[in-house]
Amino acid sequence: MTRLTVDVGELQGLTRLLGAVVRFVQRLAFVALLGVAALASLLARGGFTAVDAVITVLLAAPPAVLLLFATGLRGVMRLPERLRRMPQQ
Repeated sequence: MTRLTVDVGELQGLTRLLGAVVRFVQRLAFVALLGVAALASLLARGGFTAVDAVITVLLAAPPAVLLLFATGLRGVMRLPERLRRMPQQ
């Protein structure tokens, strides 16, 4: 069985890049949620119906997916630390 060696130091640059991407995606998601809140407040001025609620939920879905994506990227960012600890486990 061949043994795979990975230089964890090289992954630090990738970790920094992923950190920047995570921050950008989170900011984008929160700005989108603020936009959804603004649209929901505009819809509520004339009375908030069930159709308005469905539209609001549909508009809030993409920012929620972005936040889940950012959470997954944070898990990938922890990979170098997990690789460092792996021989000890």
